[in-house]
Amino acid sequence: MTTPVRASGESTSRVVASTQRPPSVLPSWSVVSLVFRASLTEMLRRRTFVFLALVCAIPLGLTLLWRMLAPEQFGAEVYFTNLVSTLYLQLLVYVVALAFGIPTVHSEVQGRTITYLFTRPIRKIDIFTGRLLAVQLTAGGLLAASLVVCFALMVAGNFEVVTFEFVKAYVNHVFLVLAATVCATAVCAVFGVAFSRPVVWGMLYAFGWELAVSKFPSQLQNYTINFHIRNLLLDDADVESKLLDAFRVLLTQEAEVPGWASAFALTAMLVAAVAVGGFLFSRKEYVIS
Repeated sequence: MTTPVRASGESTSRVVASTQRPPSVLPSWSVVSLVFRASLTEMLRRRTFVFLALVCAIPLGLTLLWRMLAPEQFGAEVYFTNLVSTLYLQLLVYVVALAFGIPTVHSEVQGRTITYLFTRPIRKIDIFTGRLLAVQLTAGGLLAASLVVCFALMVAGNFEVVTFEFVKAYVNHVFLVLAATVCATAVCAVFGVAFSRPVVWGMLYAFGWELAVSKFPSQLQNYTINFHIRNLLLDDADVESKLLDAFRVLLTQEAEVPGWASAFALTAMLVAAVAVGGFLFSRKEYVIS
């Protein structure tokens, strides 16, 4: 009498096991979109965003000083070119990249909230991609807003400075600032995945490798974002900045790179950073007690 019962129990367990299939993985686009929107809302509410917004307001104060003290000594195009090449590309881009890029997924690990995402049937690389896109949009949007307000302060009541050459230089510089921000943020995001103390490595990269090696006249310049961004600025024949002209000979002593090669190098750096960061994040095991 017990044998049929056991057989019936075994058959029932097989039926239950067959019906309890693992949940299918959610589509990548849906996951990236959901993570992107949630991450964007989260970052806009952080105190870091408010602090960096105040930091990005520094060029606005400098622009007001230029309008009051030296609009005739330095033309609008010369002033704006020097402002971008010194303050934005040498400081603000990397400050914003460090502040937003490193916490891309590192903040989730430190806050012990990453497990909520790992318990869902989603790919890790989709989580990384969604958060990185939100980080890049926030960082780029902050600097773009600063540049737009700078332009408005420069031309308000001073519309004679709005020439074709100035507008062309402005658009070129804004595009390159955004390109540098997107690339640097992706690299900093890799540090947040790869290292337990990513801030140290990020500082060494930003203010050691990028700002020091990119100015050293050697072939190592080719492996820095800052060099290729400046190379594209120098490649523009309409740029009249005396500061950039002073560096022209130094920067091209041993590394002469055409503009298209710099654009390709920046694209390759971005793709490599995203690929490495996504790969490391998808392979890394996070044990959070």
